[in-house]
Amino acid sequence: MFGLFKNKEIEKLAKEIVGITKEVWNILDQLKKNKKNFSKEDITKELAKFRIGIIQDEFFDHKIDLTYSGAHRWITPSIEAEDRKTWSKFNYRIIGIMDYGGFSLNFDYNNMEVEAFFLDNQYSRAGPKAKKLHDEVIKISGYKEQISI
Repeated sequence: MFGLFKNKEIEKLAKEIVGITKEVWNILDQLKKNKKNFSKEDITKELAKFRIGIIQDEFFDHKIDLTYSGAHRWITPSIEAEDRKTWSKFNYRIIGIMDYGGFSLNFDYNNMEVEAFFLDNQYSRAGPKAKKLHDEVIKISGYKEQISI
């Protein structure tokens, strides 16, 4: 009975986050396997096939911010080149802000294992929904968990 009144926002957002993370992981993993060095254009072409949009920034040419159909304004996914010469050395991150501040996911070219982080301490206070989102993402994905309190 109480399930009828449950707020589905966190559950829906967690599924969207896990979905886009899996799609991006698959894209970057496949590029890693097919090419020793790949470019920003290679990534954007592959993202377009999955209807994942990008936001180009003229000042930060080593970073791609992602948009997708379920994009939440307080969750920002991005791919960043570690080495500006090649995008083969990349970091993928989802960072929560405002209500979701303190929540993040990431993986990189060295360790293609997705880690879910939760940060809440005296220097960086977490948003009121961050821990619930973190827990829901862990529950449905099985990602490696990191908590810093």
